[in-house]
Amino acid sequence: MSDAEFVSGPALILRSMASDPGRRVIVTADGADVTAGDFAAATYRLAHELIARGAGRGTTVTLLTGNTAEALSARYAAGLAGARVVNLYDGMSVPVLAEITTSVDTEVLLVDAERYADAPELVRRAEVPTVLTLGPARPAARSARTRSPPPRTAPPNPRTSGSAPTTT
Repeated sequence: MSDAEFVSGPALILRSMASDPGRRVIVTADGADVTAGDFAAATYRLAHELIARGAGRGTTVTLLTGNTAEALSARYAAGLAGARVVNLYDGMSVPVLAEITTSVDTEVLLVDAERYADAPELVRRAEVPTVLTLGPARPAARSARTRSPPPRTAPPNPRTSGSAPTTT
């Protein structure tokens, strides 16, 4: 199979969802339904955002997420962008998370609402060029070099930040 014929797993899954965009594909922990069309649209939006921020082949997108619809969308979006995906698992200490984040050369760190509490210390300990939050819209970054107001308790950070598209 040549490179031109390769289709990623996430792309195949999203293509299959296109046949019935109104079909429920995810039920969130709070009972909200996410349709195939909404999930695919959010995933493609995030993939485009990641690509615009330099994610692609040879880069690493690291997920500081729980088991959420946004996390699944982020995983697929990073795959669509061609980036490596590293998941930071719950239960690890922040120093260990920071060591992993640094060792894999993270270009983009994606954080969802379930893991916001770990983000401030992780961002202080790890050099990450871009930090984005997943979920409900937050103020967008003012420029590629300035950070918008941080989510909840995140500390001021001179690196970029912003809000990624949500799946709901």
